[in-house]
Amino acid sequence: AVGMLVPCKFDPQVQPMSTIFYAFEEYCRELLATGNDALIASVRADVLRGLGTGRDNLTLVSLIPTLGRLLGIADAAAHQNEEGTAEAFNRIVYSLRVFVRCIAGPDHPVIVYFDDLQWADLSALDLIAMLVTDPETQSLLFLGAYRDNESNQDLEETLKDVAEAKIPVTKIHLGELDWAAVNDLVADTLHLSPHLTQSLSTNLHAKTRGNPLFVVQLLKSLYDDRLLLYSASSRRWEWDIDAIRAEGIADNAVDLMLAMMRSHSEEVQWVLRVASCLGSRFDERTIKLLYLSIGDDPDGVEVYLRALVDDGLLLPDGDSFKFAHDQIWEASYALT
Repeated sequence: AVGMLVPCKFDPQVQPMSTIFYAFEEYCRELLATGNDALIASVRADVLRGLGTGRDNLTLVSLIPTLGRLLGIADAAAHQNEEGTAEAFNRIVYSLRVFVRCIAGPDHPVIVYFDDLQWADLSALDLIAMLVTDPETQSLLFLGAYRDNESNQDLEETLKDVAEAKIPVTKIHLGELDWAAVNDLVADTLHLSPHLTQSLSTNLHAKTRGNPLFVVQLLKSLYDDRLLLYSASSRRWEWDIDAIRAEGIADNAVDLMLAMMRSHSEEVQWVLRVASCLGSRFDERTIKLLYLSIGDDPDGVEVYLRALVDDGLLLPDGDSFKFAHDQIWEASYALT
């Protein structure tokens, strides 16, 4: 069996319904990129069998262009003028439900991962509920993640509806790290025995309250401030716990990362500001194009992006980049 993951990450900068269709656009691209002719032919046949070659098919292709390549349909532009009508929306919902049914099977299981559901609006949540509760889907697993402290009434109602539809649901609550987990993380990072890192871990846990992102970023900050140093003579990491206790530490991860970002050059900060306005994910070509408005050497953008990747703020993602964490995106946007 050849399984595939369809990540759908909601973003306050991007229209939620567009995010869902972009996720399946990426699925089609990755499927074609596998070069697995047998799998591609099987999915193509199943989708054509489910949707046919009529209006429903063309409606979906107008929203998922790469699906047209997958199915051999060149142009669906004629149906785009229907967007915005109730009939068109209902057709879109129906077409996507059929499409999702068709792409997953015993030989091709699919996982659809909805991340940051707290930023999905009611229309997107209704569509997700329809997909999750569709009794005709098989070999398909839905995962959802959201910040429970930022949940909204629409999301809570949607989760309630899914549960009432007798869909098996497993809930996993991810809380903050306790002291022992922080100590394990620090010991593993510094390649030291856990009993040697207890004083540092106690201080980090007290300052971060166990926020995993904050712990990692604070360790980096201590290294940058030369409060955490590698000793060539003792061949291990060392720190001055009294100096760390006396150090003024930001109250949260966003403030800490803002301080880190402001330590970079103005050009690097410019890249972060512009990238954050494009959403949680962006491509290098767009940044280079926009950089021409302030500089004459767009190739320098590659150096700035590499510095941000090395700092753990960005992650390469195929031909694009994405922020390593939502709070990093938020801190970058706060620079504006």
